Amino acid sequence: YPLIVKSSQTSLMKIKLKNTYLSFKNTNPLVGKHQKFLVSKTGYIRAAGGCIALLMETDKGKRAVIILGSKSTHTRIPEVRYLVKNVK
Repeated sequence: YPLIVKSSQTSLMKIKLKNTYLSFKNTNPLVGKHQKFLVSKTGYIRAAGGCIALLMETDKGKRAVIILGSKSTHTRIPEVRYLVKNVK
């Protein structure tokens, strides 16, 4: 699904439908920063809390980072930053 992959690598995606464009904002604020994300998915439900799954390219190859049960959508991003920085 190339469109899904492309949309998870950009902070804003515009899609043309007939005579109009729809804009979708990526909820992962890390996209477009230092790391090269190949694909990512964020989510939140009360039972699971803030969640994120991503696949990224590093100098040591591809790495997957998965956060489940974060306290909120705001705490999952610092948790990803910590793992990316400190886990080798």
